[in-house]
Amino acid sequence: MDFSKIKIPGFSIHTNEQKLAIIQKAITKKTESRLKTLKISSPPVFDVSFANYNLSNNDYHKTLFVSSSTLKRLKKSEKHYLDASLMQYGSATKNSFAYGTLVHDDLEYRIKTGNWMQWKAGTFKTKTTIKAEALEVHESVMPIIERYRKEFEHSPILNAILNHADSEVSFFDKENNMKIRTDAVMKVGDNLEIVDFKSVADISRFKWDLINYGYDISAGMYTETLEQLTGYKVGFSFVLICKKTGLTKIVEVSSATLEQYKEKFFQLKSAAEKIDISNPKGYELEVF
Repeated sequence: MDFSKIKIPGFSIHTNEQKLAIIQKAITKKTESRLKTLKISSPPVFDVSFANYNLSNNDYHKTLFVSSSTLKRLKKSEKHYLDASLMQYGSATKNSFAYGTLVHDDLEYRIKTGNWMQWKAGTFKTKTTIKAEALEVHESVMPIIERYRKEFEHSPILNAILNHADSEVSFFDKENNMKIRTDAVMKVGDNLEIVDFKSVADISRFKWDLINYGYDISAGMYTETLEQLTGYKVGFSFVLICKKTGLTKIVEVSSATLEQYKEKFFQLKSAAEKIDISNPKGYELEVF
């Protein structure tokens, strides 16, 4: 007989203090950080049958495999999924992309060479101008670059990413016609960990950006694809870099949350496979 299920008025098998202790223990266990508690080390050398270490970003995007950015276009419509030219971006968005590229390139260069890129302040007046070939930015951007670099050098976890991760490795799942390109991948304990760098306008709003921009779907696709290719269990973390301040924040995705992201990826992948290419749908009717 299970005495724990007996209900007696005014009697509880646990005191309020005991209940609180149980809840706190469960919360602590759920939110325990693998990045803080497990050893971060270099990943294995991946098999060249599915991994490419030397493919440029431009050449990666020219390959005919389906990427997460392609798959996420289906959130708009089937027509967007099949025709990338329908994705139109304003100047503000393009400037944001340019800054994000600067940060990614800077971090990638640091991971691969041990040195930061030689960005310097230009003499131009427009704050959003970035001259990539000359490695020049507006003078107001240089303190932001120096700040995130300092945070990466001084944070034990961020510094471990710089010194142990492999950067910009392209992976191809030929069986499912999928491709992923990781900003950084490393070992955490006995498992792999993908790290995604995100330059954001407001770190506090990332939980909304995560859904609005489909970062959750990307995380699900990346981890599922890498698990299938390597046989490792794969974790996922975001490193946020604020565009306005250079401050950083690590967002570690729990295993339970990652399973939800994978399910979103599976649903979108399934929807893509059912598209009638001869008659794709546009925007769905919406009632306000």
